[in-house]
Amino acid sequence: MNNGKMRNRGFELTLSGDVIMGKDWNWNVGGVLGYNKNKVTYVNVKAPAIFLQFDYPAAYPRVGVPYNAIYGYLWAGLDSKGQPQVYDSEGNIHVSSSPQKVEDAVYLGTSVPVYSGAVNTNLRYKNWELAAQLLFEGGHKMRNTNIAYPGLGVTSKDVSKRWRQPGDEAYTDVPRYVPSESKDYNSYSSDLYSKASIHVLDADNWRLKNLSVTYHVPASVCQKFYVKNARIMLGMENVFTLAKSRDVKWMLGGYSKPNYLCNVNLNF
Repeated sequence: MNNGKMRNRGFELTLSGDVIMGKDWNWNVGGVLGYNKNKVTYVNVKAPAIFLQFDYPAAYPRVGVPYNAIYGYLWAGLDSKGQPQVYDSEGNIHVSSSPQKVEDAVYLGTSVPVYSGAVNTNLRYKNWELAAQLLFEGGHKMRNTNIAYPGLGVTSKDVSKRWRQPGDEAYTDVPRYVPSESKDYNSYSSDLYSKASIHVLDADNWRLKNLSVTYHVPASVCQKFYVKNARIMLGMENVFTLAKSRDVKWMLGGYSKPNYLCNVNLNF
């Protein structure tokens, strides 16, 4: 960090052990847990303009919050015409213009996980092995890029929940569709909506990274084919992702199909 000072505190814990140990059965479970929090304690140069606070938060950190901070406007809901509104630092509502003071960009969370880790397990029965790896992380935020707003060129299915008539503002946070030729068109709406606090989401997630089944070919069979040892593995990568919201899952690639693996290992 070249623009000030910060304090880091954390730890890393690693554990591993055999749950079952036997002639035919063996089950090993291991894991690692890391925890880290940082806080900026001093800065040389503060952001001179609000757009720099949004676009270059790491270059202009704030004292008292994490270095990898996310900033946004405090959401004030939709108005009676279905237009997005935000608060400034003094509690004033903005709908036809963007807040201009640096203080109007409020701290909404850190983009770096506060904790993360992995759980590995390996279960063996005679010549068969079942192995899996689960990854997890949390305590951080993500800015939603899958926003249901036509002006941003995003095609989220939440656009079906958009404001359509007066009174809808009590039930939805998705603005109305306003074409550029309409007298109600507001060029500031996309900026207000995309940077609003409702689009900074909890990013806690759990991912089953690897899952595999391995068969070790018996030595008596290997000898018949002049092979010292052999094993066959069938596996999957990126099996599934669990997140607090479907938007976070989408941004993490959680809806992508798993990769399937097949491996035959022969040792002569």
